[in-house]
Amino acid sequence: MKRKIKILPLLVFGLLCSTLAIAQHTIPATGGNASGSGLQDGAVIGTTPTGSPLWICNYENGNIHFGTNNARRMDIGADGRITMNGLLSINQGVSEGGALFVNDSEALWWNGTYFSWGYGATWNYFADRVSIGRAVDPTSSYMLYVQGNAYSTGSWNTSDARLKKNISEIDNPLGKLMKTRGTIFEFRTDEYEDYNFAEGTQFGFIAQELEHIFPELVNTDNKGYKSVNYNGMTPILVEAIKEQQRQIESQQKEIDELKALVNNLIANQ
Repeated sequence: MKRKIKILPLLVFGLLCSTLAIAQHTIPATGGNASGSGLQDGAVIGTTPTGSPLWICNYENGNIHFGTNNARRMDIGADGRITMNGLLSINQGVSEGGALFVNDSEALWWNGTYFSWGYGATWNYFADRVSIGRAVDPTSSYMLYVQGNAYSTGSWNTSDARLKKNISEIDNPLGKLMKTRGTIFEFRTDEYEDYNFAEGTQFGFIAQELEHIFPELVNTDNKGYKSVNYNGMTPILVEAIKEQQRQIESQQKEIDELKALVNNLIANQ
């Protein structure tokens, strides 16, 4: 006895299996074209303007990879770290404004010509030490290290009395200054090329010599190299000039008194 087979239910079941198999590899593009002139033969993965957020997930190992021309261009790791294997162009076509935001604050922004790094697009801000010209030892005490000449159109140094303590007069500034040697020299640029020293004749002190007279003006870094606080010489020079001026005035007074005495002796002859 031949068994009758119902053709229509089998066809429906076959179509359903085929649809489920395709669905495992494709995501419907609601509100967009899968191909054609609208996307230049591309594809859209998205939702309607009022739809739910779009999620692209990998539940196998937590990593998602994006690529072009059979090459990996960007990876999103399970820990949320993003790795770029190429160039990143941000806000292309934007005339000015924030380029990179951190915690909803502008960390990198530009004005149409220059980029700035800082705090909320208000000022350039670096929370830790800054080195220009060469990487320095992380244990260095300098907040700003510039290897080479630096140029500034102006500067101010903190000097408010409310920020100071143990204020006193400079002891024997003229006498100490008389022991100080000013020198003319040239940097050994051929032996220390990485330091970007200035070429030609220079004027200054020898740190090792100055340290014996004004140790407070000399600093020694963790590699043993010494530097001089040239600004600190200014008040010493001021007090030395004042001391010298008092000596000149005292001597001038003695000279005037001697002149008057001589004139009186001549007049009484």
